[in-house]
Amino acid sequence: MSELRKDPIVGRWVIVAIERAKRPNDFLSKKPEVNSSNKSNKSPLEKNSLSEKQSNIYPENTEIALDRPEEPFKAKESFGFHRIVKDGYPLILNQNCDFYPVFSRYKKEILGIKKNKRIKYITIFRNYKVKTNSASTRHNHSNFVGLSVYSKNGKREINGALDYYQDKKSCIYCDIISQEQSLKKRFILENDNFIAISPFASRFPLESWILPKNHSCDYSASSESQLRSLSSVFKEVLLRMKKLLGAFSYTYVLHTAPLDTHQGSKLFSGYHWYIEIIPLLTRVAGFEWGTGFYINPTPPESAAQYLRKIKIKEKTA
Repeated sequence: MSELRKDPIVGRWVIVAIERAKRPNDFLSKKPEVNSSNKSNKSPLEKNSLSEKQSNIYPENTEIALDRPEEPFKAKESFGFHRIVKDGYPLILNQNCDFYPVFSRYKKEILGIKKNKRIKYITIFRNYKVKTNSASTRHNHSNFVGLSVYSKNGKREINGALDYYQDKKSCIYCDIISQEQSLKKRFILENDNFIAISPFASRFPLESWILPKNHSCDYSASSESQLRSLSSVFKEVLLRMKKLLGAFSYTYVLHTAPLDTHQGSKLFSGYHWYIEIIPLLTRVAGFEWGTGFYINPTPPESAAQYLRKIKIKEKTA
């Protein structure tokens, strides 16, 4: 029997299709992952692929201006950018990966963007596409989208967090962390500073969130030691996913408070930054676009259990 779940923050509905639940083996990739640094693995088509050309022409920090809206519709002056930032993101996921330089770079970029008072909201994301012996390639850059207004999804998160704070006088994310630590149903792993969970109303199989255990609304306020701690949990979650799925493609999104959030505000107390990891195992199709609902064939409790049971060998010297 399917179960209808409502996201406690944004109010989005998800159908958890329990009667046709899928296990990780159902998504298992049988294609080998190719290290792009090994030139002998590249086919002639790969060498001339568009994405490889793009990686050569993108400067380290590129901005693309967003278009202005047009009349006769109600509009306001548009100001924003799409910044493409190349960094040292690991090309092959293994125990030797170090994500700290990437997360440290994010902090530096956000602090720089904050100096522009016209930018109120920022979204940071990366698409990681598995590279096999075909012409497909993984993206080698992070995307920063800066806006002078809140995005639709961002506004839903902000309003949901504010509504909860005004009602409960507490952060909904902090309460979720406390509950997941207690129940252990959707708990994946944790260290001193961060916790990884499968969210209650997961839209996709193995969708995972990584959140700071101590309340923090602003990613850029993280210390370097906290970012190293984040790197450790992030790598552990990805390694467990890879052990379940084989080589897999995924997207992750960094959610942080609007750039004009000030200390002492309700949003400062009610919002909580986090990273959302989405393995690309299912497709969004007509039902999702038409209804706004999502169908998840893997209950988050099962997803968390699968990931929780995985053991990763310690890194050898």
